[in-house]
Amino acid sequence: MDDDPAEHLRLALPRRVQLHVPDRRMNRWTDLATWQGTTDQVPVPESGWQQLIAWLVAESVSATLVTLGPEPEHGPVLEYRTVAGKTTVWHRAFTDEDGAAVDEANNEYLADAGAPPLPAGTAVYLTLPAGVTSMDEFCAELNKELADRNLVHPREQAAALREVLARRYQRAG
Repeated sequence: MDDDPAEHLRLALPRRVQLHVPDRRMNRWTDLATWQGTTDQVPVPESGWQQLIAWLVAESVSATLVTLGPEPEHGPVLEYRTVAGKTTVWHRAFTDEDGAAVDEANNEYLADAGAPPLPAGTAVYLTLPAGVTSMDEFCAELNKELADRNLVHPREQAAALREVLARRYQRAG
């Protein structure tokens, strides 16, 4: 074994939570591996905050915990219109314009947090910490951890999330 401190770190941690020690800082989503259809990863919803969580896990904990894949087909969009107190609901197909609007909103949030934009048409998959069964449960846990910190700007949230995620994935190991 050589005297590389990163090698000592990799050997000391359980396989599932090994810290990612890159030769350079990861600066784009395409640095991540492609999702291979494994069931140990869950899809990350199309939400800027949840995508930020995945980015921070990849950047700060381990890039092996996050993969990218093709975006799944979207279901129909529900539209609501209320006129004179009567609400009408109808379905329509999800359009390319809808997808562009979602991508734009999420990428603005990611940029505000200091993360790169997610390429259009890309889905994100995340390995959850041990004992967590869904992305909803994980987000609820993170929200509870951050609740008392009064973090308003996404960049403040990202800094706090880095600490919480590192601790949460270490505890999982």
